[in-house]
Amino acid sequence: MLAADMLQWDPSLRHLTLTLHPNQQPHPSSADIERVFQHSRFNVLQPQPREWQAGLDRLNQSTSAVTIEIAKAVDGYWQLELSPDYMELTASLTLPCGGQAASINDLLLLLKQKKIERGLSRSAIIGLFERHKQGNPGSTYQQVIASGKPPQHGQDGYLEKLVTLASERHLTPQARDVNRVDMRDLGSNYGIERGQPLMRRHPPTTGADGYDLLGRPLAAHVGHPVPLVAGSGTIISDQDPDLLLATCAGMPIAVANGMAVEEQLQLAQVDIRSGHINFNGSVEITGNVDEGMKVIASGNIVVRGIVEGASLQAGGNIEVHQGVIGRQRDDGSLNCQLAAGGDIKVKRAQFCQLQCFGNIEVQLQCSHSQLRSDGTVHVGEPGRMQGGLYGGVVEARLGCTCVELGTKAGAETTVKVGTDYSKVKSKLDQLLQQRTEFSKQIIATQAQQKQKLREGAEQAEIERLKTLVEEYKQQFSDNSHAIDEQQQKLDEFYNQIDIKVLKQLFPRVLLVVGQERQLTEKEHGPSQAFVDHSGFNLDAYIPAPRRRK
Repeated sequence: MLAADMLQWDPSLRHLTLTLHPNQQPHPSSADIERVFQHSRFNVLQPQPREWQAGLDRLNQSTSAVTIEIAKAVDGYWQLELSPDYMELTASLTLPCGGQAASINDLLLLLKQKKIERGLSRSAIIGLFERHKQGNPGSTYQQVIASGKPPQHGQDGYLEKLVTLASERHLTPQARDVNRVDMRDLGSNYGIERGQPLMRRHPPTTGADGYDLLGRPLAAHVGHPVPLVAGSGTIISDQDPDLLLATCAGMPIAVANGMAVEEQLQLAQVDIRSGHINFNGSVEITGNVDEGMKVIASGNIVVRGIVEGASLQAGGNIEVHQGVIGRQRDDGSLNCQLAAGGDIKVKRAQFCQLQCFGNIEVQLQCSHSQLRSDGTVHVGEPGRMQGGLYGGVVEARLGCTCVELGTKAGAETTVKVGTDYSKVKSKLDQLLQQRTEFSKQIIATQAQQKQKLREGAEQAEIERLKTLVEEYKQQFSDNSHAIDEQQQKLDEFYNQIDIKVLKQLFPRVLLVVGQERQLTEKEHGPSQAFVDHSGFNLDAYIPAPRRRK
């Protein structure tokens, strides 16, 4: 039977031992040793359970007494871990097991060895000491005790708009009285006055330098200034070089690193009382444009009401907040026509012609109309899956997206995209033909050069033919590069140009992509029409990146 008084403490070796005799029956187990140790006054020491079992194994094979190391005194100690960027130092404090506790002087010595000069947190070190007071012998506590100061890089200068652009307006019906709103009055004009501040330039900041734990400075990057550009109708204030002012009344528009002002004509209505409008600038109409009227503007045209059977021509964008409604004349033409040098955006379109060099967006539905765009065409409201293209013709250079396309009754509907495909393909064919001609010229000139050599012609003639061959070779090389560029354009056409139908594609819709076409014969769900090197494809549309064949 083991007893605590059998344990022997050696202060010089700082370990606790137990001597057992082989004639002691029964032989104790590791559990017996642990029980005696834990109930002794030495239980703060670090136990050595491996030594227990090894000693008991020796006891079973020995005829003499065996001394077993039961535990030993272990001092507390510090460990420091410095992050690779020298910006954070983590301290680990391990409590003693019957030995001496780690001291603050031990920590200071390690900090000196690590060359830590800045960023120490007195409160973190004190907090680590406070935590370890309640800890068990041998337990370890960690704490970040030092942190470097990252540099605060300077911010680039920036431009602040001081006015609201037309595209940023939040149009809402205005109150007529307490109980009613006017659905045709969607807010006041946002034009600006002469001398009004348009934009302010804010300078860059220098930032603040930082440092790492070794005391090395970390320089902050100084922000970059931004230029302030005075577009047409604006001027930089002579009293404040960071302030842009309007030199005329009109509509503010954004330009690169600045603003411009387009002189704007604002009208309540365009009808027989106002006559046709031809204005060098932008036009904003708060009401409607009546049948038979014309509005021509070198800038943008904004109509907050309805355009009915009228003609709008803009050098910039056209935006109609309500419907564009026309009718078909006896000769088949449409009496409502919109043409823009930029984008066209309308709420709905019926029996009208829309043509622009930018993009066309019909927010709800488009029926029996002709749409021609040098960019993309979007019809319908994808968020609510409402609206679509019902009858008519669409021609878009870059692509077309509709919520619905066609009708159940089979109204004649045509969508053509990639309208410049023929130009790209024709140019490629022309370059390939030129390469063949250059190749023939090289072969013929080289043959002529050899013939002259055999005839003993003058050296000047030989050199002339040699130079001519080199010129043809250079032309052949330039032609090859042009072929590669044109082929890349054709590949981009295959990868980017398509027709997307987000909800439903109906029968008797003619889909044309480049020179490939297909007439739908049945209803489809969400669909995507495109071409690749194998020809025309009509696949189910999944709104995720699709890998072309």
